[in-house]
Amino acid sequence: MFNIWYLLLHSFNITVVALIILLMKRLFKDLLSARWQKGIWLVLFLRIIIPSSSHRSILVPTVGSYAEMLKFTVEEGRSSAYTPEFSLIRPHFTLPDTLVPVSITDYLYIAFFAGAAVFAAYYLISYIRLRLLIKNSPEVPDEVRREINLIAGKYNLYAPERIVTVKGLPSAFVCGFIKSVLVLPQEKETSEKIILHELLHLRHGDTFKSTLICILRCFNWFNPVMHYVFNVIGNDTEALCDLRTLEKLEGEERRDYGKLLLSMVNERYQTVPCTSSASNGGENIARRIDSIVKFKKYPKGMGVVSVCIVLFLVMPCLYGYGVELKNYNPASENEFNFAVASARSAKCTTMAGALDSFAKALSQKNGIMMILATHEDMHKEIITAMGNGADKELYYYETGKEFDSYSVTEGYKIYNLKKIDEKTYSAIIGFKFPETAEDMLCSLYNKKPDGYENYLFVPVIISYDNGWGVTESGERYTENEYDDGISQPNFGVYESKGDFGNFTLAYQNNFTVNNSHYADNASQMLGLSSYMYDPVPNADFETVWKLRSGVYTVYEDKKTDFYGKSMALQTRRFQTVEDYEKFMKAYEENEKKVKVFLAEYDFPPGSGGGSESWQGIDSTWKGSLSVNGGGGYSGSDIEREYKNWQPPAVEMAWVFCRNELIDEFTIFTQEEKQNDK
Repeated sequence: MFNIWYLLLHSFNITVVALIILLMKRLFKDLLSARWQKGIWLVLFLRIIIPSSSHRSILVPTVGSYAEMLKFTVEEGRSSAYTPEFSLIRPHFTLPDTLVPVSITDYLYIAFFAGAAVFAAYYLISYIRLRLLIKNSPEVPDEVRREINLIAGKYNLYAPERIVTVKGLPSAFVCGFIKSVLVLPQEKETSEKIILHELLHLRHGDTFKSTLICILRCFNWFNPVMHYVFNVIGNDTEALCDLRTLEKLEGEERRDYGKLLLSMVNERYQTVPCTSSASNGGENIARRIDSIVKFKKYPKGMGVVSVCIVLFLVMPCLYGYGVELKNYNPASENEFNFAVASARSAKCTTMAGALDSFAKALSQKNGIMMILATHEDMHKEIITAMGNGADKELYYYETGKEFDSYSVTEGYKIYNLKKIDEKTYSAIIGFKFPETAEDMLCSLYNKKPDGYENYLFVPVIISYDNGWGVTESGERYTENEYDDGISQPNFGVYESKGDFGNFTLAYQNNFTVNNSHYADNASQMLGLSSYMYDPVPNADFETVWKLRSGVYTVYEDKKTDFYGKSMALQTRRFQTVEDYEKFMKAYEENEKKVKVFLAEYDFPPGSGGGSESWQGIDSTWKGSLSVNGGGGYSGSDIEREYKNWQPPAVEMAWVFCRNELIDEFTIFTQEEKQNDK
């Protein structure tokens, strides 16, 4: 449902576009033809039917933010029935809880429709009266009808079925666009040229356009600029019909047509829906005669210029500009209100941008950033909670004690981005605690010291609703980046039992967003980039890493059997079940040692990749072997990875002791039940 704020913003937008078009018409008045002068109004019509919102501003990028700030200021505490305090200025397709007006803005909204109804009633009554007059008017004589049919045939046009004469009529006109009627003056003979003019109106559907203009007048009754614009459009319609008429005429006939228009200068003109008439008022006819004088005198090559002008207008007038949020740390009340309005009006245009904004909002405890990163239904809660606490900044937003001592420059990573449906994804945001000696041990040995956890993980859902937004979807938890050789967190974990131990396989993908920028040209030349603290709502993913880790853990009662020996773990993956079945057929027929067969087998493209690790076993061995692998992507491959990535269909693992096979595992990653061997 619309409200008064939407109507005002939309009226402002179409008024700005109309004024720009009027300016263009003034600048190119003597250079472009009547076709262009009329056709350029298509830009305005498109602007009228394209919904407005505070998310995008026409020509002036800050209009949406100021409109949102004004709405919030006026509506605060009013409990308006038609305008929820925290709703954004955009079309809403739900009915309010009550239709009873409560606030001044509700009554203004009702007044708008009351004014539109008055205008609509006026036009409707005028049209009904005209139709009744036409209904009771006599048909033209047969010889006049034959003459009009000859005129229509001469110019490849068609005449309406009904042609009537009306007493006291100053000039001919056409009425109706479904069952059109040609109406002629009863007291005087109508010139062939005027009849041609009206038949051309009929041919090009100008009566329908007249009805559309009257409807638009009703909904813009309070806007004097638009009433003037609609008058100009009406005159441009007549000027274009004049041009089409002149194109049908030759020589002195064109001069005679101009004289006919001059004779109509003093005739009265009234706007009636669904009609068109060559007589549209003295001032308008004077402009049309000026256009007739310039007939076919426009400079060559102006067609290209006209196309360029239209293209120049399309982007700013139709699509507009997104809100650009620059101040995330407002110091004053006014700056804060504007920043909140801008954050609510701005949108994260990419999934990476939403995740970047959300992660920085958490780590910097910034409510402005959090508003930017979330959907509209979360804004009330965030705005209410902002600034709470002693000596806190206005934009302060509590995101948890976990971030009290967090170093922002440590950044974050996006783990296990997974598609749920076309507009919804799940992921885990990982925040790394400051670098310590323990971190170095974790990275070096792929294991964590007892009791040490170096990452905070935050599960989230990313969804699209007129922009990307993020919400937390589960409990936060802390964990080491590696847990007993398995990368954390996991995209999927699979386990299988063997004769001497268990095999655990895990997959992970992680994404990074480009958070580096150059402070100045000198820094860019030297390659000295710094961390970008502000969110980038239109950011793209910079890289994605696909990681795979497997761990073979020997049963506790079997560990001592391997002391003093060497062991190896080898894995191979199969992208499809068909690749696996083909491999197994050859594998079961093989008489060579497994290691030799694996080295010699010709794996199909996409399959056969894997990892291998070897270790000498002694009494200090903790009972496990691990393998890790993966690869990185950038550029256009990233989108493919997060939209379509699935684990390989099958993964196999072999465990060797002194080059002899002791355990074998087959894991079907798309099935819950695993095959143990």
